[in-house]
Amino acid sequence: MKRKMIYAGVSWAAGMFLASVFPADLQIPAVLFLMLVSAFFFLKAGRKFSYCALSFIFLLTGMTVYTLNSAFRYERIRSFAGQEITFSGKVTEINDCGNDKTRYRLRGKINSETKADIICFCSTMDCDYSDTVSFIYTPSEFENTCLFKTRDYYEAEGCLIQ
Repeated sequence: MKRKMIYAGVSWAAGMFLASVFPADLQIPAVLFLMLVSAFFFLKAGRKFSYCALSFIFLLTGMTVYTLNSAFRYERIRSFAGQEITFSGKVTEINDCGNDKTRYRLRGKINSETKADIICFCSTMDCDYSDTVSFIYTPSEFENTCLFKTRDYYEAEGCLIQ
């Protein structure tokens, strides 16, 4: 079997992509359809069954990893939106917005147990990079608007609540 890694790598990446595109309830039908189509092309091209099986295994593994990461990491942090929480973390980014307002990006823990990055837009405080900030507040999720896809942008940055 030559070049096994290309089949594994492309299948893994395809699985991650498909899991990000399809909602969880449509992933199984999408995988079944993709498996049938790819099996047809694999076998028509004269490839061995082992290539096809290897591709399916890595495709499913990529989808599973993405889905589990989303379920256990992202949804757990998003579940804190609308609840009063205690946050303690270090300042990792400071952006002065003018009019005595500053946007801080903080990396720390929610309720001393869940690691998270948050954006805090507030009045200018006397703090610098790597300073520890603690406060109690009620976070909210980012929302996409027609002007800027705020939720998508900050989710890619790893920041899920503000």
